[in-house]
Amino acid sequence: MTQTLLIELLTEELPPKALNNLSNHFAASIAEGLEKAQLIDGETAVTAYASPRRLAVQVKNVKPVQADQQIVKKGPAVANGMKDGAPTKALEGFARGAGRRLKI
Repeated sequence: MTQTLLIELLTEELPPKALNNLSNHFAASIAEGLEKAQLIDGETAVTAYASPRRLAVQVKNVKPVQADQQIVKKGPAVANGMKDGAPTKALEGFARGAGRRLKI
C-alpha cells in the first residue's frame, strides 16, 4: 500500500525569478532522498509547487514504512577493544556510537 506525501516549506520572500529553479531543485532533492531510502515504490509522480513564500513537493506512491535493513558496523580490533578483561575507551566509544551499552 502506497500513499501520497506532501512536503511544504515556508520561507521568507523568495525572488520571483528564482522560484522555478528553486522548486525544481527542492523536488529533485526530495525524490532523490526517498529513492535512496527505498521509500518510492514503482512508478511515482513528483510535482513541484512554488510561491514567493512557499516551496512544496507532492510525491505519489510512497511506501509508508521503510523495509528492514541489516547494517554491519565494524568496531575496533579485538586486541584494541579489551585490555585486562575490561573494555577500552575505543570499544566504549564504538558501543555508544552504535546505541548500545556494554555490560561486563
